[in-house]
Amino acid sequence: MKILMISCYPPAAGGGEFQTQLQVREMVKRGHEVIVIDSLARNSTDAADRDGSTTVIRIVTPAMPLVRSVVYHSKLAWHIWRRGRGAQVAQINNIGTAVASSVPLLGLMGIPRILVIWGSARPEDTAFGPGWRFALARQLARRVERVVVLATSSIEVLKKRRFPSERIVFIPNGVDTDKFRPRNPGEEKVLPHDWPSGGPVVLTVARLVPEKAFEVLLKAWAMVVRHHPEARLVIAGDGPLKATLLEQAVALGIADQVRFLGRREDVPDLLRAAGIYVSSSRSEGMSNSLLEALASALPVVATRAGAEEDMIEDGVTGLLVPPENPAVIAEALTALLNDPARRREMAERARARALRDFPVSTVVEQYLRLYQELSSN
Repeated sequence: MKILMISCYPPAAGGGEFQTQLQVREMVKRGHEVIVIDSLARNSTDAADRDGSTTVIRIVTPAMPLVRSVVYHSKLAWHIWRRGRGAQVAQINNIGTAVASSVPLLGLMGIPRILVIWGSARPEDTAFGPGWRFALARQLARRVERVVVLATSSIEVLKKRRFPSERIVFIPNGVDTDKFRPRNPGEEKVLPHDWPSGGPVVLTVARLVPEKAFEVLLKAWAMVVRHHPEARLVIAGDGPLKATLLEQAVALGIADQVRFLGRREDVPDLLRAAGIYVSSSRSEGMSNSLLEALASALPVVATRAGAEEDMIEDGVTGLLVPPENPAVIAEALTALLNDPARRREMAERARARALRDFPVSTVVEQYLRLYQELSSN
């Protein structure tokens, strides 16, 4: 098939971008042609570059606000018209500026349209915000042939916003279960050079931004170390809150029990070295990091901030807790630290769940079936 993908795309750094790249590469591996139009406006030189055998079109706009929008939509429409002819299906990732140009034009071209809604799955954090721009986006989004949600809880939210229920489909994110895996039997445990020594390690991997609620996690960790002073919290990721969080760790008296690693390229190794994974987010979609933790056979403690209930079986593959509650997060972490046997059982079940439901090949197969259904109508 020839597939037109309209989506923010790496090197833009975010979960949606990396998930898109993972799925696109799997589609190409299966012999499909994918043309990607990067919907993120840029202020550099026009470019059409390559991601392996995939063409990636970058949209470049001037910085001047008065002409930026006109140029953006004009270029996006031109690239859709030029590159999209002959496509059996078009996928638009995330609701936003690109919807205004792409949905009507693709309809005129007779190309079936799929909209994938990124972002938080909580009803109060829905991607459809206030103002006329989002009102227009909602109106256009209701016309596409299918809307894919990344959390089952989003289905009722869209129904309440008058989206036709028969057009809403749940497809989860996927994970590379070969890259993210536990140690093989007999495989030597290789620790990163800056990994803490001694007691059990609880790991989290995320950008240091308000949505991840790291200030709540640090408060919880101050409670955990009262019972487990030998345990260590490792935070992998960078972001604008790093200095503030470092100061908070000192103020809480846990600076020696928390290690900030910064942004890392060896996340699979970090996951294989850890004993528990924790996510304290207050707002989340379908977290790639949680999927990677499950695939790496880690028991998980996660807040119910988005699609966690679609990934984690509470009490089976991990523990789900309410967001914004340090005491409850601490209680869940302490319970797992107290029970190594339970951690091992959860780890085995987490890996099994990842292999059953979330391999990227399985997820892409669901998209391809949807493409075939729409292109044959």
